[in-house]
Order: sequence, then structure tokens, then C-alpha cells
Amino acid sequence: MSYDRPLTPWLSGGRYYQKSLAYITQEDFFLRHAWLAIDLRVDLHEACNVALRPFDSTWEETQAYIEKACELLGRRLPGWAPELAEADRVRAALGEPPLRSYAIYLITVERGEEEVCVYVGQTNSKHHRFRSGHAALSALHHPDYDGLKKRIYFAGLQLDDDDDHSFPVEWVHPTAMRQEVLDSVEARLIFDLQPILNTQGKDRLLGPLDLPITAQNMTGRFLDAENFGPSVPDED
Repeated sequence: MSYDRPLTPWLSGGRYYQKSLAYITQEDFFLRHAWLAIDLRVDLHEACNVALRPFDSTWEETQAYIEKACELLGRRLPGWAPELAEADRVRAALGEPPLRSYAIYLITVERGEEEVCVYVGQTNSKHHRFRSGHAALSALHHPDYDGLKKRIYFAGLQLDDDDDHSFPVEWVHPTAMRQEVLDSVEARLIFDLQPILNTQGKDRLLGPLDLPITAQNMTGRFLDAENFGPSVPDED
């Protein structure tokens, strides 16, 4: 299985600016847009084998990686992407950057040419829900679903702020704000998609925030380029 790494664009030699992670914890910002980055799809029976990363672990590993990379590059802050030779030196010394923490999962069933979302949930937790038991998986044993293709999509959540800064939800602090974002995205998807196996949030929008959300599916056509919630606000 291939997993996304949020720092990869910074180590790819292109024109990419990586702000200090202190920005997330010390400065005020306004969230403009959320991207549901669907980059992993597995058959439902393989869900227990997917590596799920706790948010706090990813945050700590990312901070440590950036600090060591800046030390190697002789920088105080990450800033603009290093030249490819410098990026290769960082990778040689530190390995690949930390993995993304998947934030949202969507369970689907395929009826003919139509793929339908039957459950939306928050992925990240200290306990792997797909190993310890999941009510939605049990419900899919109902005869109504016999013979249907069942899949699960895992998505990272990338956020854009009002200063053209893009970062994954696992970097958002304080953690209470991060949870508000997660709850809001999950709530919007449940409200709009009306997945049959979700029992709450289909009759009214439950999330504390109402962010514009765009889905990008790197694994197939399901939800790809679909928009949810309000329009993206114009830049001042």
C-alpha cells in the first residue's frame, strides 16, 4: 500500500513554501477551504491491514523531521523548497518524511455501474476500529449486500487558510480546534451524502463549522471533484 506524506512537496524541488509549524500554534488564521484527499482505496476485508497514524504521533514526528532537516540545510526555518540535491541529502540522512494521518473514511457498495456511500466516519484514533470491531461492517453482512462489491476509501484532510498556506488537519492546534474541523467535515459529508448506515446527522447539519469541501480522489472516480458545503470565499 502507498501512503501520502504531507512534506513531500517541500522535498520535490519545485516552487513550494513551507511555513514554520509554529505558525499553526502561535498565529491566528482563517480556514478558507478543505480538501478531502482520497488517496487510498481497499476492498473492505483489507481495511484491518491499513496503517492508521494517530494525529499526535504524526505531529511530533513532523516537527522533529523539519527541525533536523533545517539543521542539515543550515536554515532556521523551512521556507522555500530546497534544491533537489539538498532534498536528496535530507532524505539520505533522515529517510522519507512522516506519513499523513488519514482523517475520514467512506465505505461504499457498488451496484452495477453505481457506487454508493453507505457510511462516513472519522478514521484516526488510538484504536484501529477495523480490527476491534465496527458496527457498519457487521451491518454489511445483511443479505441485502450479498454479492455486492464493498470498498473503503481513506482520505487525508488538507486545509487552506487566508494566507495561502496549505497544511494537513493533523497539524492544527489546539487539538480542540482540530476536532471541530474533523467533526464539521464528517457532519457535512453525512448530511450531503445521506449514507444509509449512519444513524445521526442526516436530518440536520451537526458540525460546528461549515467549511467549503472539495473531494479529490486519486484512486478512482468516486466523489472526484465534487464540492460540499458553501462556496469558497473570495480572497480579499
